[in-house]
Amino acid sequence: MQRELPIKPWATAVALLLLAGLGSVSVAGCDEDSDQETRDLYGSCPEPWRAYPHEPSGTEIRFPADEGAHYTQDLSVTMEWWYTIYHLTAANGREFSVMTTMFMPQLDIAYRPFNITDVQTAEMFDSDEWGSLEAQADHLELEWSSGREGEPLSFLRNRTDSRGELVPFGYEHSVTYRDPDSGHTQSLHLLVDSAKSPYLVAGDGFITIGSSGDSYYYSLTHLEVSGELELAGEVFEVTGVGWMDHQWGPFMLSPLSSSSNSYEWMALHLDNGDEYMISAIFDADNRLHREEGFGSVGWKLHDCTQGMTLDHTIERLAFWQHPESGRYYSHRWRIQVPETGLDVILEPVIEDQTVQFFHTRFYEGRSIVTGTLDGEPIGGLAFAELVHHYDVPEVQILSPTADATWLASEPMAVSWVVTNPDDGLELTFLVTATDGGGARSECMAPVESPCELNLGALTGQVIIEVTASSVDGVITGGASRAVTLTQ
Repeated sequence: MQRELPIKPWATAVALLLLAGLGSVSVAGCDEDSDQETRDLYGSCPEPWRAYPHEPSGTEIRFPADEGAHYTQDLSVTMEWWYTIYHLTAANGREFSVMTTMFMPQLDIAYRPFNITDVQTAEMFDSDEWGSLEAQADHLELEWSSGREGEPLSFLRNRTDSRGELVPFGYEHSVTYRDPDSGHTQSLHLLVDSAKSPYLVAGDGFITIGSSGDSYYYSLTHLEVSGELELAGEVFEVTGVGWMDHQWGPFMLSPLSSSSNSYEWMALHLDNGDEYMISAIFDADNRLHREEGFGSVGWKLHDCTQGMTLDHTIERLAFWQHPESGRYYSHRWRIQVPETGLDVILEPVIEDQTVQFFHTRFYEGRSIVTGTLDGEPIGGLAFAELVHHYDVPEVQILSPTADATWLASEPMAVSWVVTNPDDGLELTFLVTATDGGGARSECMAPVESPCELNLGALTGQVIIEVTASSVDGVITGGASRAVTLTQ
């Protein structure tokens, strides 16, 4: 059965790729008396949930068992990952965002990207490594190793209390990368606690991803975190908020061109404690479908209520071209959700937050949120993962035909088609006619439709041009055709 999809997936190896108050739970450090870490059974949610086992109704997902690995026990699982993002602030006010993910092994090798964006210096420090991943099946305990001498294990695991019992929805997260050539180290060592019960995507935690397969999927949308971040020779004490996705199942999704679906995904942390998950799934023809399985908006609000809708708008307000790969990505967005009254704009903090993967790139980066909620001002932070990229529009002029002869006294209706349409790339069209003396006639069209030119002031051979442009003019493409005018 198909379900609504606000996915956030990317994939690994041969297919890779593919966020704010905890109350009384202490995350400043691992107390000797760790009973304090489990005394709050409610967090910001109205019903007790911070206890293992946690067995939400209406779903097959169970905690802590389904926090662990599935691929070793279930041979139908073709992809599984644990995706984490953090918005961190140091004691001196310096801000960072972090993304790191552990992917199940494929062909006996596991992938782990790890990037840090330094907002102050507008730099992104990116690393990705291949290595080995050891994972428990009955709770969250992942250990990843690059196999390089001197580089410690990276891990994401449940904490334990003084009795050796698992701390429900409390974790330790440690990631280290040491560049073997430069000796550069970037690392993250955090205590992590979920302030909200798990968000079961699509209501029951089971989704269909376009034509790419099916997936179990839950998110911890509101993590309270504290610890240390090391970057470029400096160590910072940090606190902040985060988001964790765990997704597994018989599906395959990748930023490589062989994937049957691409996507744009965003996680929003609003200042009032609401979190939103936004996704757009493109089919192989770059079409968006207003139906289950091709993107939606989901939310986990400050009072822990959650929902999902297909009735939403993602307006792409700007685009950006990566200078090396030449790929275009959407780069500023307006999100509108009538059901909750959300109307916000997301603005990236720096331009280039792309990640290299084989011969391609995808985008992983922080944005600032501004706008309104039910008409009142709201702000926040967001993280965008963009696998979908945009091609230069290819325009084919249908009329007039090549080398046509046209009476200058008659208006010319120019018609055309874009042969590689992309539903995420809204275009406007400028149609011009220019003769050898520089005389010019033009018309504008907001959509693909005939545009009428008046040619009375032009003589001789005329060049007809149709130029298709994105809303900000960053992406342009077109076609031209010669026509001879007669009097």
